[in-house]
Amino acid sequence: MSSLDLTVEVLDLSPKVTPADLYNFFSYCGTVDAIQLQRKEDQSQVALVAFRQPYAFQTALILDGSTIVDQPVRIVTACPQTIPIVWEKRNTMDLVPSSACLFQAVASRGLEIMNNTKDLLEEKGRAIAEQTRLTISAAEEAAGHVGSMGALWLSNAFSRVSKLGTSKRDNPNSRKQK
Repeated sequence: MSSLDLTVEVLDLSPKVTPADLYNFFSYCGTVDAIQLQRKEDQSQVALVAFRQPYAFQTALILDGSTIVDQPVRIVTACPQTIPIVWEKRNTMDLVPSSACLFQAVASRGLEIMNNTKDLLEEKGRAIAEQTRLTISAAEEAAGHVGSMGALWLSNAFSRVSKLGTSKRDNPNSRKQK
């Protein structure tokens, strides 16, 4: 589909998905060069989506697990992950790697790093969410404890005040001393 293979394969597509749906979904990644939608015998569909820019290709791969129309899909590279480095001879004395293959190797390594970073960020996000939940729970518990302590203090204060008022009324000598 493209000279530098920047094509993803979209698996587990719903039978309801159209090429326009795929274009709308993947156009946020970058420029879409071509879309091929193929229907399988079991009525599911597979698509090949080619991109013009490497960053669009890499962004599309990050969207693996996203929902298109009505079900989650798998997004994988259409070409094999291992990209051999092909050497081309410029003159009789030196061999240099083909620039296209070298670029694909670097892009492949970059994609691997991005996927590892994505996994790490998801893991840290879950840890932060759990820590936040525990902190909120502890704060709610502490607030309840402080509120009950305040109510107890207020109750004791009312009790003391009422005892003071009662003791003066019950004491017959309290008015005579004036």
